[in-house]
Formats: sequence, C-alpha cells, structure tokens
Amino acid sequence: DGDGSSDPRPPEDFPYNWSVEEGADMWPDDPTQWIDTDGDGYGDNASLGANNPDHFPTLIFAAVDDDRDGVPDEWTSFYNPANGSAGLNLAGCLNAFGNSTTGLGEDEQGNTVQVPLYGCPDTDGDGRANQDDAFPL
Repeated sequence: DGDGSSDPRPPEDFPYNWSVEEGADMWPDDPTQWIDTDGDGYGDNASLGANNPDHFPTLIFAAVDDDRDGVPDEWTSFYNPANGSAGLNLAGCLNAFGNSTTGLGEDEQGNTVQVPLYGCPDTDGDGRANQDDAFPL
C-alpha cells in the first residue's frame, strides 16, 4: 500500500513469514494506517486525511476527536466504568489542571507553560477549568 510499513506474510511462507504481532502492517491495503497500539481498532495515525484515526492511541476506550480539541467525542466499545476514563469527559473538558481557552497554564513554580490539551472555560485564568474550580470568578 506504499505507507512504508512492511506487509504481513502468511505462515506458509516460513521462514519468511511476518505477522502483525511481529510488527507487520495491520492494514496492508490502507496507506494511511499501519499500527493500532491500544488494540481498539482505530489506527494510530491521526493526521488529517487518515482513515479511521485514533486521537488517543494509548487509551483503548477513546479514539474519536473530530474537532481536535483533545477531548474524546465518544467512547469506543471498550469503555466501561471499571476501566475509568483517565480524567476525560466526553465532548466536554479534560478533568485536569491547566485547561483553559488559551492553552496556557502554570507549572508547580508558577511559570506560564503551554498546556497540550485545552478547551475548557477558565474565567479567572488560574489554569483550572471553571467546572473544577472552587472559585472560578
């Protein structure tokens, strides 16, 4: 498929067989995908134009983020309350320190730092989303 990842070879090609478990391309007919790290059925390549992208390649219960705000739009079939949600809320805000509408937060020393995942209102600018802030104003 031309994606640079080697295609699998069947066991009857011994000793030259090569399986997905050994690192072969999981989608040999799709040039936009080749691996699925968390095993949820979505490919790790989340770049624009990729088929079936996983925006959370290490979280089996989250994959879809069409608006690319760092918050899952829906859970995969692997989600259940027992495995938790790693601090994520659907189509809402990440439940973690540093979320804001600017993408900026503070580290432990009070320095302004770029927050990789953001999108929640933070009226007072303290780096904690209004929904998680005891004093949001």
